[in-house]
Amino acid sequence: MARDAVNAEIVKDMLCAYGIDARVEQDNTWAGAAALPASLAPRVSVADPDERPRARELIDAFEQGPVDSGNAWTCPGCSESIPGQFDRCWLCDTPRTE
Repeated sequence: MARDAVNAEIVKDMLCAYGIDARVEQDNTWAGAAALPASLAPRVSVADPDERPRARELIDAFEQGPVDSGNAWTCPGCSESIPGQFDRCWLCDTPRTE
């Protein structure tokens, strides 16, 4: 669940930028949030179940906020540049070895 519809859209757009098919559900119910149960808050849905672990890592990193770019590392499996908050490459799933 997202805190609000704006954050849900930001997360959806971020996931799509990483090639993950995602959409926001229940985004039109948020205006009446005070009168609705929390289970009706907007949420981001990932279409491919196999992409959900990768999406969760990206969402967790988003929620933690930006990190010092000095912590970035290069994946030994595919040479992708990975922000420091990740322990695995989101492109090839190789674990961080540094």
